[in-house]
Amino acid sequence: LAWVASMASATIRPGTLADVPTLYDICLQTSCAGQDGTPHYPHYPKLVGERYLGPYVGRPNTVAFVLEDADGLCGYCVGTPDSKAFFADFTANWGPEAAKRYPTEGSDEFPAEKALIKELNNPNIFLPDELYSQYPAHLHIDILPRAQGHGHGRKLIATMLKALAELGVPGLHLGMQTSNTNAFGFYSHLGFSKFCETSYGDTIMAIKTA
Repeated sequence: LAWVASMASATIRPGTLADVPTLYDICLQTSCAGQDGTPHYPHYPKLVGERYLGPYVGRPNTVAFVLEDADGLCGYCVGTPDSKAFFADFTANWGPEAAKRYPTEGSDEFPAEKALIKELNNPNIFLPDELYSQYPAHLHIDILPRAQGHGHGRKLIATMLKALAELGVPGLHLGMQTSNTNAFGFYSHLGFSKFCETSYGDTIMAIKTA
């Protein structure tokens, strides 16, 4: 995974622990269906990153790529080749350690904070056997508005698919809000298929690595 992909206005490279503080900011700034979620996390701006970014960078069983333009980091695609092993580690190690940095419960005034604090100790894991057996990997991808609309998302996912294929992973999946029709169109265009809908309002999309 030591290779770098260059494009006209941005570069994709493997993510490192040194990138994490900036990636936490990107995670927050894209956490509301791709828009800035800062108003929803006024007390704990790092909380979104603790759940969806931090455990995927520089840890065993993870793969991370970042997107960098002339102004700095502007996106990422992070994931794991083995979701079952990842969530076992998250539940036993990462989640409880991160939860120590937050109160037991958040405020009812800010339900997004409250929900994610709960997620650190009790992550909402959807991984039925029929999904895991065919698409064991999963990913998260976010790109700042300034870098959207230039094909970078497509290239980031292609980079991740190539890396997973080289690791012998047969397929990957991701979750998205069922109401996010733009995301559904984007992933469908890239070759993802709808695997199922969950009881909590997400659609699971899946794709083979090769």
